[in-house]
Amino acid sequence: MLEGVRVVDLSRDPGAAYAARMFALLGADVVKVEPPEGDPARRRGPRRGDDGESSALFAYLNAAKRSAILDSAVDADRTTLLRLIGHADVVFEDGAPGWWKARGIDFAALTATYSQLVVVSVTPFGQDGPRAGWRATALTSLASSGQLALSGDPDAPPLKVVGQQAYYQGGLHAFSAALTALYAVRREGLGDWIDLSLQEVQAASLEAAGPVAMVRELDTGRAGNQARAVWGIYPCADGYVGVASMARQTGSVYRCIEHPELAEDPRFADLINNPEMNEVASMLIEEWTMARRAQEIFEASQRHRAPFSLIPTPRDLLEWAPLRASGFWSEVTHPTLGTHPLPGAPFTLNGERARATRPAPLLGQHTDEVMREAAEPPPAAPASGGHATRLPFDGLRVLDLSQVWAGPYAARFLADMGADVIHIEGPGFPDAVRGLMRSDDPRSFNKATYFNEYNRNKRGLALDLHRPEGMEAFKRLVPLADVVIENWSVGVSERLDIGYDELRALNPRIVFVQMPGFSKDLPESERVGFGPTIEQMGGLVALQGYQGGPPHKSGISYGDPIAGSWPPARPPSASGAAKAAARGATSSCRNAITSSGWSESSWSRKPSILITRCVTATATRTPRRTTSTVPATTTVAGKVTRSASRWRSSMTPGSRLRLTRTRRGARSAGLCGRHASTTRHTRRCPAGKPRRPPSMPWSVNGHGDGTRPRWRKRCRWRASQPVRC
Repeated sequence: MLEGVRVVDLSRDPGAAYAARMFALLGADVVKVEPPEGDPARRRGPRRGDDGESSALFAYLNAAKRSAILDSAVDADRTTLLRLIGHADVVFEDGAPGWWKARGIDFAALTATYSQLVVVSVTPFGQDGPRAGWRATALTSLASSGQLALSGDPDAPPLKVVGQQAYYQGGLHAFSAALTALYAVRREGLGDWIDLSLQEVQAASLEAAGPVAMVRELDTGRAGNQARAVWGIYPCADGYVGVASMARQTGSVYRCIEHPELAEDPRFADLINNPEMNEVASMLIEEWTMARRAQEIFEASQRHRAPFSLIPTPRDLLEWAPLRASGFWSEVTHPTLGTHPLPGAPFTLNGERARATRPAPLLGQHTDEVMREAAEPPPAAPASGGHATRLPFDGLRVLDLSQVWAGPYAARFLADMGADVIHIEGPGFPDAVRGLMRSDDPRSFNKATYFNEYNRNKRGLALDLHRPEGMEAFKRLVPLADVVIENWSVGVSERLDIGYDELRALNPRIVFVQMPGFSKDLPESERVGFGPTIEQMGGLVALQGYQGGPPHKSGISYGDPIAGSWPPARPPSASGAAKAAARGATSSCRNAITSSGWSESSWSRKPSILITRCVTATATRTPRRTTSTVPATTTVAGKVTRSASRWRSSMTPGSRLRLTRTRRGARSAGLCGRHASTTRHTRRCPAGKPRRPPSMPWSVNGHGDGTRPRWRKRCRWRASQPVRC
């Protein structure tokens, strides 16, 4: 896809290296320039030895690249490096502002000399400003951006997201930004120097918390592992499962847990504004999950199209049959690490997936050949036409059929870069996030901060695609468009007769981007998933959590910004493929791009997976609790739960749930209010001996005494504490 593109990788941190890694995967010639001692990543663990050739992180970030040793402090090497940059299309670097200029590599002068050159600088706080010279790590970048404040339990310290996630988020945006700049170069002949701040990347990915802070000046805070009953993580007989349901899927969750009567009760439709119903729903879901194994829950959820998820480890993902069947994994043979797996591209273009064909290079393996290439005269630089007079995607028209976050986030990038993006919603099926934090204002559907943040710079259009006149109007738009983006469930576009074949018949040059949660192939095509589901299925959640506690999700729907960062790069790359086809470079070119949020989210966990295979150190969080049987009682895998049957003993499947508010009785001595409001298990209270669980302030079909303990400040309880009988 990017054959003929030349990239110089000057990175020392994972962010810029990750962006260059994607260029190498897609066929570009990427030269990794290293100092005599080698890239610092060569010495980062885990690794097998101290020779600089056995780091799993380096092997992952630099597969399919070439390595050349060039010391910028040596005049001859510096001259070679300058010539090498003169031959390049893209340069990635992450040095402190001014660091390279002090060594004779002035990127401002280089972009002026080579007008088609694209330079991408990935730094903690950008090239200028009061903190430009500050240093940072992945952890401090998450902290400075606000993401760390959202991750973890409300009454516990912020929870670090596992791995190098701040760098990987930055690298994804750097990759998309570089391809966008290359698109502008092909069109107008002018490159650019892109200044990317890791802090700004994370701050742009705060889900609803960012818009609420900007518009309403309110801090969202940490929601913990369970924001509401249908949006959290639950224990099961042999581990944990997750569930993440939008309002439209809540009924499928209730049917899956064998309580369809809840789907008909309006009090269980809005759990955010009905905390009492939320706690009842939470108990019923947990009782159902605790009596079943994770795989059994996963299979049942598929039958009901309920958004439950497993929480696999990196080792599980290596053997995951759908990932292997889709060709996501490939293997390369490294001289030191031996044969190890690498992920392919998290999307396909016309059914083809790009894969790494070469391992990471040895230190200086290609120095001689790179120096010979650099000695050749650089291509003649065209006369500079000054500064670009329009944005890169000016003139590009996009039909945005996506909803919520991942799809709109991707389309917003195109809109910010000048594309005419038309966000299309159904009058009876508007974007789901329009309803968040609605008020009595009849115009509040236009005032949702979440919706407005991720749909800025777009135009809005309401079309009912289920009516003939609505479909006719849409099909009149397709010949006028360049890109169509949708993130519906698999098969929806085909059932509406607007799949790729139908769109291509209307417009042969159309680029069609599909963003399902999982694969388009069975059985994954039948699954429903949202950002937290994708995060859990991608391997991240299994590796993080409080000491001794359960797996813990991050503070945002992490799968969405990861998936949403890839599509902005696809229209320009697909457009380049189409132009190559027109020149006869390929026999045919289709522009159907399919991405899986699951595989995209898995990408930033791949170092852990490589570690599992080639460094013989399995990446784990804490030992997983398992049990060989599913007992009939409520004590499962060492956990003791309140049986919801005590509150619903007269309920049967299909019966109507009847809740009766009762008078509060005397409090239960020795228990704190936190037990009453959030605890779903019988736990040992640090302030006293074990107590029975507090009763609920309501009765279910006449059961329950309605008492609730009073808050006692001296009692501090945290979710990481052990569950006791």
